[in-house]
Amino acid sequence: MTVEYLRGEGEIPDRPTAGQSGSTSALASNSDNAALARVVPFTRTVGNDPIRILIVDDEPLIRWAVAETLIAHGCQVVEAGDARSAIGMLSDGSRRFDVVVLDYRLPDAHDLTLLATIRRLSPMSHVVMMTALMGEDIVLQALKLGASRVLQKPVELEALARLVLQEAPAHSAATATVSAWY
Repeated sequence: MTVEYLRGEGEIPDRPTAGQSGSTSALASNSDNAALARVVPFTRTVGNDPIRILIVDDEPLIRWAVAETLIAHGCQVVEAGDARSAIGMLSDGSRRFDVVVLDYRLPDAHDLTLLATIRRLSPMSHVVMMTALMGEDIVLQALKLGASRVLQKPVELEALARLVLQEAPAHSAATATVSAWY
């Protein structure tokens, strides 16, 4: 399931609650993809383009919280609840993402294979990986595969927003760092 928030006219229907975590009916009728519009007072840009963020996390409430925070900072946000949806969005070539916020563990991706695939499909996108499993081996391998940051969950949302806004305009190879916020 994917949900997209773009600048424009319109209302956003109720977001899923914890009890609706696996249901797409709360967001769209029998569709794998749902596009929703929302008016935001300002838009952050890279050059003349808005900062576009892909959030990949299987927890609807985490996606919602991260999306709302980034939208409040003027970013365009697209959400994917699994690896398959994320790969589909990156593969079709019609979208460019400045930053991908990626959860390490998803129902259909339990290792760093998705990170490697994202880097191959979208080499200009910065990847900020979030994980509750902050083992040194996972962090080092993620950085080797091209993650620009690896964050310990739970993540402080405003700190994540600042980090994403710093990563977006860089578009050049940045020094990879590891951060832990509790």
